Amino acid sequence: MRTIDFSINSKIELINIVEEAVEFFLKNQCGIDKDSRYWFLVGFHEILINAYLHGNKKDETLPIKVSISFQGKILECAVSDKGSGFNPGEVPDPTKPENILKPSGRGLLFANKSCDRVFFEKKDGEFVVRIIKKVKEVPNA
Repeated sequence: MRTIDFSINSKIELINIVEEAVEFFLKNQCGIDKDSRYWFLVGFHEILINAYLHGNKKDETLPIKVSISFQGKILECAVSDKGSGFNPGEVPDPTKPENILKPSGRGLLFANKSCDRVFFEKKDGEFVVRIIKKVKEVPNA
C-alpha cells in the first residue's frame, strides 16, 4: 500500500501545491495511468475546494486534512474539514433547468461522475468526504 497525508491551513494558495503533490504521487509513486489520474483529480479538486469554501469557510486558522491510499488498483482519498457538514440529498441538482445558473452543486456532481464512490460522514468533530476510484496502473512506472 502506498499512502500520502497532508494537513494544511485553509489557504487558497496551498490548494494548488497539494494538488500538484498528489498528482506527482499518483504518477511517480503509484504508477497510475494519465486518464485515471485526470478523473481522480477532478473529483479531488472539487472536494478540496468545498472543504476550503464551505467546510472551513476560508478560515485560514482551520486545517484541511488529506489522506490518500493506493492498493490493488483502488485509490481512496479522504478530505476532512472543521465544518458542520451537510446532507448531500439536499443539494439541488445542478442539471435541472432551474438550477443551471446557481453557483453551487456542480462540485459534488463532478466528484460523483469522476469517481466510483463518494461518501460523507461526520467523525470526531470533522466533516469527511471520501472518494474511491478504480484505476489502471502503468507497467514499470
